[in-house]
Amino acid sequence: MKLLKKEYLPQNRLLLLIISFIFVQSCASLKREARPQPENILTRTEDVLRLHAQDQSKKNRLVADGKIKIETESATHSFDFDLAAQFPISTRLEFSHTLGGTLAILVTNPQEYLFYEINEKLVHKGRDRISVLPSLFPYPLTTAELAQVLLNQFPMPSVKKNLDFTYNAHENAYEISFLAQSKKWRFLFDPTQFYLLGVSIRKLDESLHLSVEYYHFTKIKEELYFPKVLKIDSPLTHATLLLKYENLNFEKPLHADFFKLDIPEHVEIIRN
Repeated sequence: MKLLKKEYLPQNRLLLLIISFIFVQSCASLKREARPQPENILTRTEDVLRLHAQDQSKKNRLVADGKIKIETESATHSFDFDLAAQFPISTRLEFSHTLGGTLAILVTNPQEYLFYEINEKLVHKGRDRISVLPSLFPYPLTTAELAQVLLNQFPMPSVKKNLDFTYNAHENAYEISFLAQSKKWRFLFDPTQFYLLGVSIRKLDESLHLSVEYYHFTKIKEELYFPKVLKIDSPLTHATLLLKYENLNFEKPLHADFFKLDIPEHVEIIRN
């Protein structure tokens, strides 16, 4: 993936390190903020899922910007981003240097995804799992998963076995766990607003496959809370992503044309 090659990093290394350090420090203390205890602890899974679905319906579209930090075994990279996401599958992500200059644009819509590497004059085009994402995100998400992860709506598998439900007093959260796709899934939900706190996916031998966690929830408006920080850990790719939202807008209308990419002439297209 050429986007992360050294020649695309800003020449002013010192300034880049300072910017990265500020970002890292601002996200270093990823402790869950105190949440109120529920007045009455629910005992039925369907009640929690119903209330969680009501919370999801308040986050059907998002326009935002912020910073992304990606850590791998060999390097750390920081980018600025601009985002538009619409439930369930449409996303537009623009990546730029922390010192300015657009690097790439990723667009997903119900038909396909397009990833345009501007400096390379190269477009990756495909469907379903986004092949370029392991270089930007620690996991090859599908187009639907990408939009929903960014909207604090990580999708649960449709087929669930051995479903277990409890109020986790230590986490102060409702916990739903089950077996699906030969993995052990665990979802944590806020006990009063029912937004998603985190997802842990483990293999049958208990080794971690993927975790998605949300931090620093902010009240946007009445009955709408949203996380300022998203963290993804992927032992499979030995990578961690920290995404920090700086501006959030849930009211701006987003039209289908916004999730199209006009490919310039003389650009190579690679179909994945």
